[in-house]
Amino acid sequence: MDGSVDLLMLDELIDQLATADPQMAQIVALRPFGGYSHTEIFDILDASERTVIRK
Repeated sequence: MDGSVDLLMLDELIDQLATADPQMAQIVALRPFGGYSHTEIFDILDASERTVIRK
């Protein structure tokens, strides 16, 4: 591998994370891949800012 991210593997890992912690999986997907800020994420998920930043 050339240092690039294997998106299929990453998707599989996020799916596995969703099994253990669905909210964390959403945050992981929204932040780097959706490009959302912490403020936008807690609005989307209807979660507290503290929860989003902590996770």
